[in-house]
Amino acid sequence: MKALKKFNRGVVIAVIALIGVSIYLVELGITQHAELPAIKQVVESYIQTYVNYNMLPKEYRTATPNVPQATMDSYVAKMQTDIKSYFAAGDNSYKFMTDTLKSGLQSQISDSTVVYSYTKTISKYNSFVFDKSTVTVSVDTNSSYNGPDKNNSSTGSFQGNAVTTDTVVLKKVDGAWKVVYSNINTPSQSNSFGGGMRRMREG
Repeated sequence: MKALKKFNRGVVIAVIALIGVSIYLVELGITQHAELPAIKQVVESYIQTYVNYNMLPKEYRTATPNVPQATMDSYVAKMQTDIKSYFAAGDNSYKFMTDTLKSGLQSQISDSTVVYSYTKTISKYNSFVFDKSTVTVSVDTNSSYNGPDKNNSSTGSFQGNAVTTDTVVLKKVDGAWKVVYSNINTPSQSNSFGGGMRRMREG
């Protein structure tokens, strides 16, 4: 009889624990779902900003750009400020992104490997993987690109459209979602970034 009572008590405790976990998971799912609009807004804005700074100022997107040093310095400074704004205060990981963008811009001037046009629009959100205060977002983006192609030694250029898979990792800091890391694939360089290209057509 005592054994039966202990068994019943154990079952009751297990059921209560299971109900508690289920309620927690449901509430967690609701909370995470409520964060999606804010997360999407940051992801879309960040990708747009990052893509824009893959190009020189509009008036200098010519075969042989002659950008005054003062203009270039001002443009790079604005790029650094804009990209930094997506990262949390004190997080210096943004410097990797800004250094990469700065190097690309300088290369376009010195090597005449100008990116004439480059746009990205998100076509599909593949996943949101939450881990405590961090979320990893995977998206498919429709990209239109006209510029240098490091993977094509014959022409050295790529002009067309592609769907790439891009990743942005964010962390909630002081109530706001901030970028921690990103992998934004350029259509002409997707193989260099781990095979992000999924479909391509020449335009």
